[in-house]
Amino acid sequence: MEYSYLFDLDATITKKEILPALADSIGIGDVMKKMTEKTMMGEIPFAESFSKRVEMLSVIPVSKAREIIAGIPLHEELVSFIKENSDRCYVVTGNLDVWISGLMEKIGISKDHCLCSKARLDENGDKLLGIDKIIDKGRAIAAIPHPFAAVGDGDNDAEMIAAADIGIGFGAVRNVAMSLLNNATHAVYTEEKLCRLLRAIASKVSYPSDADLKKTIVISCAGMGTRLGVGCTKALVSVAGKPLLLRQLELLKDYDDIRIVVGYQYEKVIEMVLGYRKDVTFVFNHNYKNTGTGDSFLKGAAHGRDMVVALDGDLLVHPDDLNTVLECPDECIGGTTPGTDNPVLMSVMIKEDGQEYVTEFSRQRGKYEWTGLMQMKKEHLGLTTGHVYFLLEPRLPMKMIFIRTREIDTMDDYKNAVRWIENGYKD
Repeated sequence: MEYSYLFDLDATITKKEILPALADSIGIGDVMKKMTEKTMMGEIPFAESFSKRVEMLSVIPVSKAREIIAGIPLHEELVSFIKENSDRCYVVTGNLDVWISGLMEKIGISKDHCLCSKARLDENGDKLLGIDKIIDKGRAIAAIPHPFAAVGDGDNDAEMIAAADIGIGFGAVRNVAMSLLNNATHAVYTEEKLCRLLRAIASKVSYPSDADLKKTIVISCAGMGTRLGVGCTKALVSVAGKPLLLRQLELLKDYDDIRIVVGYQYEKVIEMVLGYRKDVTFVFNHNYKNTGTGDSFLKGAAHGRDMVVALDGDLLVHPDDLNTVLECPDECIGGTTPGTDNPVLMSVMIKEDGQEYVTEFSRQRGKYEWTGLMQMKKEHLGLTTGHVYFLLEPRLPMKMIFIRTREIDTMDDYKNAVRWIENGYKD
């Protein structure tokens, strides 16, 4: 079944908020901007705020307001997606129908696909007398058939995002409201990433032919990391002066489809990552307390590329060895010398070409330790809420690549990892 697509308007399709743009025309832009921001972050109830803001803007002739709004800059790549899929796209906005009608025509949204607030005009149709109905987005979308994906950024989008099969927080213009992120499946911060995700959902994906770029890399860092005892998710732990997750991202700077699965302290992880690069897709595992890395990985791999790479967020990998895995054209598993508490071990066999292949995962026996690093064709992924290696077992035997790693579970692991990095990744 094909998806429908629901979009907030302000700061989602448009590159700026609409009501502050109207307010600028009558010299009250700063006041309007502050009120709009508080509303979008949930500090003022939307209906109350919207009524006050409309009253302030009612002195503007409707024809003038419509002209100003139609000239607001748009996310043009997103508009192209909407026009290509206009029969399945809807705009869901608190804005007034009489103000945005020209903009809807511009982006290719028909009247019956625009869910918005309704205005009352004078007999000449150019003076705003009041509001007949303020949209409740949660109720307005009740008639939209599932499955649907929804995109928004403000507190008043939270119900729409929660109801969606795929709910996307879009932060290209301003910060996404926490109430929305608490209900989202994804968050993206560039237009290019949003459109790539939407086209992947619509199965209209076009990727570069370069083999190295035809991979989706999923970094799972949703868990709490309680064994380390530092009070934060391990992705944020500073190792030799730099957060662990940032060290991984630096090694992945040449890859353009990175999914970071977040859960515990997700807001801190997102803030840290955005300070380094914005072209990352964040995927939420809100049920991180009750699920394993396999569930996080599958959430991140959804709508990904043909080959998907799994990387645990608490794993330091020797740069040369990580490149060996990423440059491998085949499905493969990263193995290392056993060295952690209660490891998952791997038995192997050697084929005629001298290559080792993993034949079994076990807690009792095996030559190598499972590292959490692997790559697999998306078409071969099954289902699990447990460990990632559960996904691999039906595919055994699989090629094994030896990698040098340091996994950080305990304080002793942490100290060992610091020494390893300071010594230039030498044992």
